[in-house]
Amino acid sequence: MDEDFNSANGITVVFEMAKWINSGNYDAAVKQALATMLEVFGIVFVEEDLNAEIEALIQKRQEARANRDFATADQIRDQLAAQGIKLLDTKDGVRWTRD
Repeated sequence: MDEDFNSANGITVVFEMAKWINSGNYDAAVKQALATMLEVFGIVFVEEDLNAEIEALIQKRQEARANRDFATADQIRDQLAAQGIKLLDTKDGVRWTRD
């Protein structure tokens, strides 16, 4: 009965999962599972609006790059970097992570 809910172990699992997600190993189901775990601890993130804003900026950057407007593309990349967003240009498109 003393260990019905072991907060320390629960937090450890949450941080391990977050570390795994931040390394690029995730899909929507995994992110949802992490969000559910965090809600148990009273931690709720409102990131959908932020993600939409980030995706819009990335799209504008992609358009600038396609139009060879590298100054604008660099400005957007720097703006995102200042917000802790790291961009990785790959052959399959742009991936981003939060630092």
